[in-house]
Amino acid sequence: MDFKNIIYEKDGRLARITMNRPDKLNAVNQAMAEDLAVAIADAAKDDAIRCVVLTGAGRAFCAGGDFRYRDVAEGKVSPDQAHDNRIAYDHIYRGHLLPGWVGTVMLPLHNLEKPTIAAVNGPCLGAGLDLACACDMRVGSPKTSFAVGFTRVGLADDMGGIWHLPKIVGLGKALELLYTSDTVDAQESYRIGLLNKLFPEDTFEAETTAFARRLSEGPPIAYRLIKAQAYRSYMIDMELALQMTMAYVSIALKSEDHHDAVRAMAAKREPVFQDKGH
Repeated sequence: MDFKNIIYEKDGRLARITMNRPDKLNAVNQAMAEDLAVAIADAAKDDAIRCVVLTGAGRAFCAGGDFRYRDVAEGKVSPDQAHDNRIAYDHIYRGHLLPGWVGTVMLPLHNLEKPTIAAVNGPCLGAGLDLACACDMRVGSPKTSFAVGFTRVGLADDMGGIWHLPKIVGLGKALELLYTSDTVDAQESYRIGLLNKLFPEDTFEAETTAFARRLSEGPPIAYRLIKAQAYRSYMIDMELALQMTMAYVSIALKSEDHHDAVRAMAAKREPVFQDKGH
């Protein structure tokens, strides 16, 4: 696959998607959204891939949407014409999901039946925060920072951050970040749970890869069932969640992955998870 705005690499069981507009701090335009959609769809259908890492090229993870602030300042375009994706505005005004974003990037990334890690290598703003929060986990370095950003331009978050943030950091802290658009540094992000792991700058890439490889060697059937339950539990009561758990566990109990793991424990060896049912 030939991409102009991302780098998509596969290394064994790992897939790495790198937003690649470093001169724009990986701000997302329509073309990048289309590339992300293709890569995410490919990772989803490739059974050899068991973990996906999303990151940014250069010194930023993602600076959000590609707004033409300089052109506004120079009077070349009006504020209403500042955003790269004019089609999006027409859909927003009609209350529809954003084309090339929500339906093809955000939801597929959130729904990916494999562990996903946002390797937040630098500033992560606006739509970049939405992308990071759509992943299962986020890892960072001392250079990592987050800001919602939307209220700085008089907007509300429109790509999933309002749904994800309260579940990650709690309602009160999420509303604080959403209201103020304050920048949160790496240490504070780790303290409030926005970052799962905080790695040293000089070992960030190596430790991120090691963490992702560890996940990629785990039981994919169990991962799918865990992820489905974890996200759906947001919307159901505990009794229904426990009933769903029993149904899901019965699937795992019958899998060859579970049977081999039991044999491995008995033989004091590492299990080999092959993503096989019974």
